[in-house]
Amino acid sequence: MVERCELVENSGAGVSATRSSNIHIKDSSFINNGTSTNGGAGISLNGDTQYMRVRFNHISDDHGVLYGIKAGYSSSLDSTAHIFDNTVHGFGAGVALGSDSKGCEVENNNLRSNTACVTNDGMDNHVSNNLC
Repeated sequence: MVERCELVENSGAGVSATRSSNIHIKDSSFINNGTSTNGGAGISLNGDTQYMRVRFNHISDDHGVLYGIKAGYSSSLDSTAHIFDNTVHGFGAGVALGSDSKGCEVENNNLRSNTACVTNDGMDNHVSNNLC
């Protein structure tokens, strides 16, 4: 579990998970992580993850990073992530679900100050009740 952390000004993602299951990321702040040339995201699910819980986090950026929370952008599947009750501001997409995401739920997030609220290119993902 990642809980009550503050990660500020990292060169990559605030938190990145690969080949993981049943991890909770909650009640944390991720501010200005990554760069427009270096990539990065506030929270990045990077392949072969399942049953991830991402909730009650504050994620913001002013470096031009593309994604606040992302899943499904590696060559292996990110499945059944539950992304809810987060505040995500200042990104190209508040939440980005790539083609290798499946069965993810994105609900009740505040995603208002992003270029796009949610991008969803995955399979059987559920997106509802987000503030955009």
